[in-house]
Amino acid sequence: KVVTVKFLAFDEEETFLLGSREEAALASVEVYSPTSPLGGAVMGKRVGESASYVLANGKEMSVEIVRVEAYLP
Repeated sequence: KVVTVKFLAFDEEETFLLGSREEAALASVEVYSPTSPLGGAVMGKRVGESASYVLANGKEMSVEIVRVEAYLP
């Protein structure tokens, strides 16, 4: 899936493919693994829901799911 999230602390959006390394080679957008902190946080979430994850520096980041679309390579 192609996911757009809004970083609540910065009021900025990012769109990425939630997928595998194999898909990353062909993707035209940033790819996050479902096992990455951000990928794991948004798994199973629906548009309008929020998710939080821990950054490498130990701080927590919150995002809101803005859009989820099918990935069409």
